[in-house]
Amino acid sequence: RQHPHDLISELAASYSFKVNDKQSFFIYGGIVGEPALGPPMFLHRPSGANNPDAPIGHHWQDASHITWGVITGGYNFGKFKIEGSVFNGTEPDENRWAFDTLRLNSFSGRFTFNPTEDWSFQISHGYLKRPERAEPELDHLRRTTASAIYNKAISEDRNWASTFIWGQNYKEGHATNTFLFETDYTFGKNSLFGRIERAQKDGHELVIPHEDPLHEGTFWLGTYSAGYVRDLVKGKGVDVGLGGMLTFNSNPSALTPYYGGTQHTG
Repeated sequence: RQHPHDLISELAASYSFKVNDKQSFFIYGGIVGEPALGPPMFLHRPSGANNPDAPIGHHWQDASHITWGVITGGYNFGKFKIEGSVFNGTEPDENRWAFDTLRLNSFSGRFTFNPTEDWSFQISHGYLKRPERAEPELDHLRRTTASAIYNKAISEDRNWASTFIWGQNYKEGHATNTFLFETDYTFGKNSLFGRIERAQKDGHELVIPHEDPLHEGTFWLGTYSAGYVRDLVKGKGVDVGLGGMLTFNSNPSALTPYYGGTQHTG
């Protein structure tokens, strides 16, 4: 269940001005890039690097990482960072090779606190204009996220990374929430990883027909996965490994006509 992305995921530049040893200002802008909204996306997190699946809460947490049109300004002071962005809130189209139309129709802000070299916390909020091409009738939504990331280099060949994320989308008068916890322990050429998710989705997102009363409902879904990877080749910038993952999914009994049950493995 990998998530398709545009061929060009970032084409941007940044400039930083250092005030002193603890303070600096920066500006970031791009034809395509990432606004100040949400945690690092799942492909870029050490805790999720070995998991082949996209999180089911991706569009509540870190989906704006490829944005056609973005300008961000920020201020670093000690262990804190404040950022603000204007950007294109509309997701890229399905043509993964072409450039999309550049717009600056949305905005966001993010506050980050890094108390130690192992911990990073962020909270962010954004207004996204026309966010979903699959929902052209949706004028806007508001997204709020909070996350805690832990990454500990235990020794030269051992590393433990974990991430907790809460993400919420507020649209058309109601909110839906998602929660994620994932972890990855790497030792030598071996990696053990896992992810637990709970996501609240409505009937439209689950593609329930409009004529079914369930289309107006909201449902909690669960995904729980664990896996192992053995690196066969480790080189400069390229790793080749072989592994496997077991995933368990759950949904409420009301959705049995569409899912064929309440528990699924794969």
